[in-house]
Amino acid sequence: MKKRFCVAGILMIVLSGVGEARTSSRSLSLRFFGAWGPQGIGDFNAFQMDTQAYYDSLLLPVGFVREASLPGIRSNAEYRIEFMANLSERFSLGLGLGILQGKTDASAAWDHPDYGGLSVDSRIGLDAFPILAVGAYVFPLSNGLNLYARIGAGAFLYSGRMDYSEISRVEGSYWTFSSNLDVRAGGFGLTAGLGLERELGSGIRIFVEGGGRLARSGGLKGRYYYSGSRTAGFEGDGVIWYYEYYDRNADSFLSGITCGERPDGENLRNIHPMRIDFSGLCVRIGVRLSLFDWER
Repeated sequence: MKKRFCVAGILMIVLSGVGEARTSSRSLSLRFFGAWGPQGIGDFNAFQMDTQAYYDSLLLPVGFVREASLPGIRSNAEYRIEFMANLSERFSLGLGLGILQGKTDASAAWDHPDYGGLSVDSRIGLDAFPILAVGAYVFPLSNGLNLYARIGAGAFLYSGRMDYSEISRVEGSYWTFSSNLDVRAGGFGLTAGLGLERELGSGIRIFVEGGGRLARSGGLKGRYYYSGSRTAGFEGDGVIWYYEYYDRNADSFLSGITCGERPDGENLRNIHPMRIDFSGLCVRIGVRLSLFDWER
């Protein structure tokens, strides 16, 4: 990823002497970009990492060795297309449509030469679909190079899925557990950025932009299902709840998920509807194409 950003930066510098800016007072343009950045995700990552911490606390002190790990989602990719009406040489308004994606597919295993082992598989895939009203203001520099500021606001539609399974053969006892979670939600979000744009000629421009995003879903709703060889199965629809419960074996609070009624209990804390959080910083690289002018 760092190499892509370096190449884009070098390209902007090399092209800094190419062409003169040609911007009509009123025109229509199409803007497309890809964006990459670090990601926290929130409740989904907390659940994933607490699972590993729980089994580490139980098994590592008695001689088990863990292979691999269960990382959370640490980065995201965004792709967006924007239709922009340039109302003057400096100011434009438009509509943006895009997709945000975050995912992880991980497995971990704890093994002991005498006591057997435990394996965990976890797959998380999250998406957000922004529909944004976008505004931009350009500060012309020189030789077809522009500095610009952008802001967008609108609706984000979220969806996600988590599939989880365990297989245990510890001390000759075999058991299995599996669960899956399908969720959806809506929410309001904001985006902003500051970038450099270079005209290549023939109405084609490239840009590099640093920006941020505030995009956190409302409470998730959906379907939650689990089954296991040592537990009664469960299937429910409704509000998906995140909570933390105290575990005596681990001597700490761990993350839990349930569906339907709000969980309650003396050993529970941080109870709230589960959320997807795509907020964070990113770098955007893209192309802007001038389609036509309606006034020159």
